[in-house]
Amino acid sequence: MSDQFSCNVKPVKSGKSAGKKSDYHAREGGYAEKSPDELLMCEAGHIPAVFDSARDLFYSSDKHERKNGARGREVMVALPRELNNDQKKALARDIAATLSQQLASDDNKVLPYQVAIHNNDRNPHAHILYSERMTEPGQQYDDKQAFFKRANPKTKYFRDAGKQDRLVELRETVADVINQHLFEAGISDTWTHLSYAARGIDKQAGRHLGPATAHALKNGRTTKRAEYLMMQPEKPEERLNTAADIADQSAGVVGRYDVGRLEKLKTEAKAAVSAIERPKPTQDDLYRDSGYRDALKAVKPAFETAKNANDKANKAKKSAKDAQREADQLPISYKIGEAIAVWLENKVRRAFGFNPVLTTQQLAAQQAAQAQQLRKQADAKFDVYKAAKSDLSDAKTAVADKLHKAAKAEVTAEFREYLAESKGRQEGFEAMRDGFKIEADKLKKAEAEALKKAEAEAADAAALAELEAAEAAEPRRERSAGLEM
Repeated sequence: MSDQFSCNVKPVKSGKSAGKKSDYHAREGGYAEKSPDELLMCEAGHIPAVFDSARDLFYSSDKHERKNGARGREVMVALPRELNNDQKKALARDIAATLSQQLASDDNKVLPYQVAIHNNDRNPHAHILYSERMTEPGQQYDDKQAFFKRANPKTKYFRDAGKQDRLVELRETVADVINQHLFEAGISDTWTHLSYAARGIDKQAGRHLGPATAHALKNGRTTKRAEYLMMQPEKPEERLNTAADIADQSAGVVGRYDVGRLEKLKTEAKAAVSAIERPKPTQDDLYRDSGYRDALKAVKPAFETAKNANDKANKAKKSAKDAQREADQLPISYKIGEAIAVWLENKVRRAFGFNPVLTTQQLAAQQAAQAQQLRKQADAKFDVYKAAKSDLSDAKTAVADKLHKAAKAEVTAEFREYLAESKGRQEGFEAMRDGFKIEADKLKKAEAEALKKAEAEAADAAALAELEAAEAAEPRRERSAGLEM
């Protein structure tokens, strides 16, 4: 029976990003260059049609899920190294689909998911990212927000009473699916979700070092976590029993622990947050922002209006130039005659209340004035377009600011979590040190008392022996005195 079984379940809590978790699993976005050769498969299941992809679903979860709700739920399962790549894919698909039904609180519903396999010779494993929003296969939704704003019954495996028992059931289901695939592959080995204790095996479970510690030890280096684990006894009953051993262990704890580590970590955290570069928003990032979408909608009509006004102004300017050229080419005699004729005609028109007519020169001047007016209007339209472009640029900058702020917040949260862990480790070290000191003091005191008692007993024994020797010598002196008489 193999001891390789590993199945972990953890939520993507509020404040974390399910979208980035999806990117990490699928090696997309900012994780596209992170060990791309390890990605064996990435598929999705039961994703509602309103979403373009699983990635779209989980980024929408970041945006629309309720404030304190989980953005998703990740199940990570170790895969048998004995299976080939196609068999691993079939196993991961089967586990993802089976748990999609089992995790839903309604037998007729399922959980949308994304499943990815990170494959290497040492540690092949599957990441399955579930949305906790149940759905019926093929069900339609009006929009993405509606999918997250609807009522959603609690998924029984994550929130009901008896959660721990249900998680054991989940791990048992995963083990059963793995064993089925091992059997179909002709492999006699079986996996179990049970612990050593549950199987009656007197053996300690392996200690999880974590990737950073494992990598450091592999390369001949050590870490605080490795040193801490090495100082812990394999069994609770393994106790130090001499004052000297306790003193040595206490010195080892103090020697290994850097009392200034927390301050160093804080400095490193501030430097890391400050060093985060301002990200360049992708098209997906921009289109997810309502402010950018509104600004983008305003740019196109403003551009079309400005373009039409500019074309109209250019056309009027050309007509005015042509009219002026024709007027300039007229002979002087024609201009004089036209001026007299127009003067006489306008005199008659005024008498009858009609609008006056213009000479060719006057018409050209009028067209030039109209062209100039149209140019001013076109310039005003272009000012509107420039303002819309500026708003679009500001919206793009705002999106970048949000991404930058979110990146800083994420790194800050990770460092806070690590700092809290380090602080807890510090307190643990200090408690160990204090405990060692108290126990050492007790043992030293006990040893001193035992030594004092032994010395007293030895003195008493010596005095008693001396008394007994004196008593034994007394009859001999009496007999010697009788002989002399």
